[in-house]
Amino acid sequence: MKRTLTTFLFAALLSFMGDAQPDLILHSGTVTIPTLQTGDLLTLKLNIKNQGSAIAGESHIGIYISTTTSFTSANLLSEISLEALTPGSSDTAIQFAYPLPYNCGPGTNYVLIAINNLKADNVIESDTNNNKSALVPSLTISSTPGELQKLPYPVIFIHGLTTSDSATWYPLMTALQNDYGWAYGGRMDFCLNYDNNLKTSNLVTDYKDLTNTANLHIGDFYSMNFNINPDGTKIYTNTCESDESAVVKQGKAVKDAIAHVLSTSGRDKVILVTHSMGGLAAREYLEKPANWQPDSQHHVAKLDAVAAPNGGSNASTGNAILDIFLSKVDEMSEAVRDLRTTYPTSLDSGIYLFGKSENEISTTSFYNTDVNCNGVSGDSITGLNQLKLTLPTDLRYTCLIGVGSVLPGGGDGVVTEYSAYLPNFRKVTADTICINDPSLFDVLHTLESKMIAKMLQGMDEPGESANSMNTTSYAVSLNQVYVGLITSQSMGNPSPDNTLDYDTYQISITQKGKLKINILDIPLAQYTVEIIDAANNLIASAASNGKSNIDTSINISPGTYYCKFYGHPITPYAGTKYPQYAFAFNFQSITGISESTGNNFFQSKSYPNPFTGSTTLSFELPVTANTSVKLFDIYGSLISVISDGQMTEGLHQLSLEGNSLADGMYFYTIESGNILERHKIVHLK
Repeated sequence: MKRTLTTFLFAALLSFMGDAQPDLILHSGTVTIPTLQTGDLLTLKLNIKNQGSAIAGESHIGIYISTTTSFTSANLLSEISLEALTPGSSDTAIQFAYPLPYNCGPGTNYVLIAINNLKADNVIESDTNNNKSALVPSLTISSTPGELQKLPYPVIFIHGLTTSDSATWYPLMTALQNDYGWAYGGRMDFCLNYDNNLKTSNLVTDYKDLTNTANLHIGDFYSMNFNINPDGTKIYTNTCESDESAVVKQGKAVKDAIAHVLSTSGRDKVILVTHSMGGLAAREYLEKPANWQPDSQHHVAKLDAVAAPNGGSNASTGNAILDIFLSKVDEMSEAVRDLRTTYPTSLDSGIYLFGKSENEISTTSFYNTDVNCNGVSGDSITGLNQLKLTLPTDLRYTCLIGVGSVLPGGGDGVVTEYSAYLPNFRKVTADTICINDPSLFDVLHTLESKMIAKMLQGMDEPGESANSMNTTSYAVSLNQVYVGLITSQSMGNPSPDNTLDYDTYQISITQKGKLKINILDIPLAQYTVEIIDAANNLIASAASNGKSNIDTSINISPGTYYCKFYGHPITPYAGTKYPQYAFAFNFQSITGISESTGNNFFQSKSYPNPFTGSTTLSFELPVTANTSVKLFDIYGSLISVISDGQMTEGLHQLSLEGNSLADGMYFYTIESGNILERHKIVHLK
């Protein structure tokens, strides 16, 4: 009978163990600021608990916005990592900060939380009905959009030939607002044929900045528009040909656009994202220092060129298939003249790109031959691809290249792969992203800028190697929240490991203090931050280890530092939306402490000093009193309280263990009554 009972209990225990499963729930959740404008940071504090009977492996939390408490039409903001939780344990330190998307309607909205949300998660729970919750109270969204700036540098979008900013960039700009909560700072208009005379090309009379700066405001991205008549109206019939004007005039517009954005945003640099001929406009600005800003700096952090005809293009809209997608181009326009790899009649190289005398251009093929737009013809031109010019190396370059078109010439049907690859014409390193979507009928020049995931991949923050961190890392300010992207990497990326997404930021510290590093909304199981000094020495690092946050602090001295974030990217949400993280470097100055001068009232001494394993602190109290003995580092940060309470009159000896102390100098204080003394002590391993 005893054996039978034992066997039954053992079988019951096996059955119980076999049925043990985790059960994840939202234990508590708070919307930190319940009234917001779109574009503002939605901040949450969450506590996820495993109330089940088995370990819950690493998973994800989906965070949504909805006008109801239903997930049916909810808008996914992000899916953040959730660490493995043992039975009964909680992740209580989850913080979330995400720019509120601009498609959120005003009024009452709800923040919805879905645990174990990512399809790749494989946590089998005993109860999945409690995985989804709505935070209480609800969120109230103002009807007035906000203008909070979240990017380290604002983006300027530049369109190409015979199009406009909206026609080229509308899908991408809409995604940036509605999926990422980035603020649009406004449009800048430029007429490049202000005298409305196609026979002349003169910067003095042709160029007019028609931007209404009163309509510009702080934002994460801006757009340039050449599709403007002399009276400031949009071009609907192609008579002015401002959108088909010379690249030299476009380069002048880039200069003025950068000046507008720097003034409006308060930032020191911009990112140029260009399509087609817009890439040549950016190069026209960058390769000619005379075009730069009044302080003789270009103020560009990155050039992201999509299908840029760096080697020119001989494509013509005479192709019946392209006619469906492309506007008719005036083959005699200044833009076509400057874009040509070779001229169709003479087969000579295009002069804007490859140089020669303007007299070599056929006056019957184009309205004018004034390539440098100085008002006269016959000048000798230094081509954009000649070695007399050079691209600056203190910024990053990315080439997005259409490949695999079935149209003549390959590439994307308009720009060949060779022409789009900038290093074929300049000695620069460029990240290279190939666009070849098999779901499309063909890779077409007009569709590349609308492929959101590829565009985001090209806009990813630079991840720098040791020899370039000091020139191209994005500089960020202290005590401000920024956002960044985690995307798959590209060919040509100079990072040490192309399977990792490295994002590098630069900070400047002017005094001793404590630097707090906070990275939020991490979607990866493993994410790492490293702090590197100007001599490329690693001074601190921290890892997420399954959490969605990294929250760490270090003592730091004055100097320039580089903060490198990295992890293995995951597949974009819904095929287009790459994860977005938030980060901030908060700084608190610390004046530090010094050893007391004057009499040693307490007759204090430490032996041994310096010490390795432990040391003894000896001191005498003249009377019985409340006395505290504390240990500080050289910055004044409290390390430990050695003793605190009432001590009797006489000699006291306290032991200080050094096992957890780094090498260096420390101070211990003795405070009794109104007397405070500080004494130096050195720890050596």
